[in-house]
Amino acid sequence: MARRPIRAALLGVVAAACGCATGGDVGNAILMTGVAAASSGISRAQGGCYAACPPGTTCNAATGLCDALPCRGQCGPGQRCKRSPIEHCVLDKPAQMHIDRSVDQTGVLMPSSPPSPEPPPPPPDQQ
Repeated sequence: MARRPIRAALLGVVAAACGCATGGDVGNAILMTGVAAASSGISRAQGGCYAACPPGTTCNAATGLCDALPCRGQCGPGQRCKRSPIEHCVLDKPAQMHIDRSVDQTGVLMPSSPPSPEPPPPPPDQQ
C-alpha cells in the first residue's frame, strides 16, 4: 500500500519530463507536483506528517495530519491554556507561601527576633 504514492509520484515525474521537453509551464507544474507528492509520501512512510506543520500545531503520527496545540502554543512560562467558551492563557495557581514565624492568638505575626550582631573582623596582621 505504501508503494502507491511512490508509483504515482514516479508517474508524475515521467509525465513532467515529457511536458518539459516542449518548454511549457504545464510541464513544470506537473514536475513540481510530482516532486511534492513524492516528498509527502516519503515523509509519511517514515512516520511523519504529509506536510510540515505550521506554528501552533503538532504532527499526529497516527493520522499524518497536523493537530492544533492548546491555545495554539502561545501560553508562556507560568501559564496554562484554559478552555471555557474560547481558549485563552491564564496564570498558573500561585505557589502557597509558607511563613516560618509564629502568630499570636489574634492571628497577627509575632515580630521576629533581631539578627544577632556579627563579630568584628579580625585585625590585619601587623609586622
